[in-house]
Amino acid sequence: MKKTLLLEAEMNFNDGYFLNNFHKARFKDMARRNGRVYQAPGYLVSAYIFSSTPELMARTEPCMNDSAIDFAKILNGGLGSEEKILVQFAANFYDPSRYESPSVSALINELSGESYTVMLNIFKMFN
Repeated sequence: MKKTLLLEAEMNFNDGYFLNNFHKARFKDMARRNGRVYQAPGYLVSAYIFSSTPELMARTEPCMNDSAIDFAKILNGGLGSEEKILVQFAANFYDPSRYESPSVSALINELSGESYTVMLNIFKMFN
């Protein structure tokens, strides 16, 4: 219980930031891997993006461990165009010195629907 409160207190999020209750549940699962609560913003942004759809979570979760996220493997894994943009953003946020991507405005302009909502919600959650 204490870890849950800590995670929610450290992050400024509410139900409105998630696409649905399933997205919120998947995110919380990814943020609490192996009994640990991850609070590094780059990891949490990635977990939020990766948990936005069951398909993206299935493709990305095997590339995550306690110490790193293998973005190169994810980006070479047959993602859809909007999924790839979201993962590029996550990679750039996770480690901007290692993963270059187009500007945020260029990335946002290529998104639509739920992908667009996910990107905008990141800025609300991690303000």
